[in-house]
Amino acid sequence: MLTHKKKQPLISVVILSYKQEQYLKGAIDSVLNQDYPDIEMIIADDSTPNFKSEVWSRYINDNKRSNIVNSFVIKNEENRGTVKNINSAISRCRGEYVMFFAGDDELAGKKVLSVLAEKMALLQGKDICVSGLAIKMDHGLVRNDGFFQNGIIRSRLAIGAKKAHRMLLYECCYSMGATMFIKKELERINGFDESYKVIEDWSFFLSYSRSGGRVFFADYPVLKHRDGGISEKKKLPLRYTEDLKKIYLREVFPYINEEKDSSRKIKILLHYKTIFGWDFNFIKMCLCNPVSVIIYLILKIQE
Repeated sequence: MLTHKKKQPLISVVILSYKQEQYLKGAIDSVLNQDYPDIEMIIADDSTPNFKSEVWSRYINDNKRSNIVNSFVIKNEENRGTVKNINSAISRCRGEYVMFFAGDDELAGKKVLSVLAEKMALLQGKDICVSGLAIKMDHGLVRNDGFFQNGIIRSRLAIGAKKAHRMLLYECCYSMGATMFIKKELERINGFDESYKVIEDWSFFLSYSRSGGRVFFADYPVLKHRDGGISEKKKLPLRYTEDLKKIYLREVFPYINEEKDSSRKIKILLHYKTIFGWDFNFIKMCLCNPVSVIIYLILKIQE
């Protein structure tokens, strides 16, 4: 008697592109090399000048194997920003699972999608995503500088939504490019917040974990992240800093007292001060916290 393997869920992989054509071949190849049997590959370009859609479509068609069951290239007529670019791409995806990564990054090995799909099958209740490890790489994607999530963070991420939310108040400890979602659940919560332009990850994970949603953490290398992205520039772009301030005011400061560890609370405030200085919001938060007057005086003395 013949037995048939259960068909695997279709995974839609979206490569987000903007002025990254010199790296795009590596990103595409990292998807073409996957051993997962059912993949849809989408390139979503956010209006790169002179972007050659037909060149990349032809490259994929010429090099794909039978596991790439569908592929196409989207080019936005105008630059919409990362968040809208992702949301627009979601509406075009046919996969049961979806993931997104930047055109200058690459998947970390040929089994990435297979491993994430296995973890996705274990999700329960409100869980809608699995997030793996992002590897810090140099600009040439040659030197491995370790993981974004160190050992302490990794042990805490596996515990649950509340502790993850407290960690997220300080920094975004999940990598969007290393995260896979259930598409219909992502659509149910209306995708990513379009009041932000270029930061889709930190605001999402803060809101999601605060609502009780757990990010199932997979301690497995998923993404090679190229040094030199928008968040790593010495002078942060205006759109990025505008998003960052919104996140602090909407998603961090209103919940800062959930963090019981005073030293971590101080770090949150100092992180904000490093970027935005002694503005009204920083002074207000210092004066509203139990240990803040002491913090405030120490900081003034240090200046």
